[in-house]
Amino acid sequence: MSLAREGRSLEMLLPSPCDRSHGRTTQSFAGGTALFFTDKSQYTVMDLIIRGYRESDFPRVSALERENSPGDCAPEVFIRQAGVLFTGTFLVAEHEGMVIGYTIGALMQHRPATAWIVRLVVAEQHRRHGTGGRLITAVTGMLRESGAEEVYLSVAPANRAARALYERQGFCEVDFCPAYFGDGGDRYIFRKGLVGR
Repeated sequence: MSLAREGRSLEMLLPSPCDRSHGRTTQSFAGGTALFFTDKSQYTVMDLIIRGYRESDFPRVSALERENSPGDCAPEVFIRQAGVLFTGTFLVAEHEGMVIGYTIGALMQHRPATAWIVRLVVAEQHRRHGTGGRLITAVTGMLRESGAEEVYLSVAPANRAARALYERQGFCEVDFCPAYFGDGGDRYIFRKGLVGR
């Protein structure tokens, strides 16, 4: 069910103190409600929209996934299935009409108070401008609204920029899992509590 049909906006799902300097507005459209960011401090003028994934986003999101996946992966399979399974928590970041990033959150079926951010991707040329942080803020807000009390994610040890981003977003390292994704796929596990936030 879309946020618009439920009479809620994405703005309602975000913590009130966050991103006050970024000129947020919301606007309803046929497919739901979008969150707009304007940030003049990091771009000359950047209008960033965080909104729900649409079927028309499939080619661009698949291309982003391909750019950030091992060569033997078939990103289209994952993106197509995620678009069906995670309709409420599959969000994209759009800038000047182009999707420049996306995130996917999911509640655990056997433990719905626990959620995971299973994917966070921002196009390389748009990194370090706050897009990743805004995607995280939006998806954790939606997961919290869906009943999550905590959210986890995994990150490669060598990805120091991502680890720093997650720490700035309130995540803490709670575990290290060698070969989490098979040989060479070591991962740190990060957690963020959502209760009382």
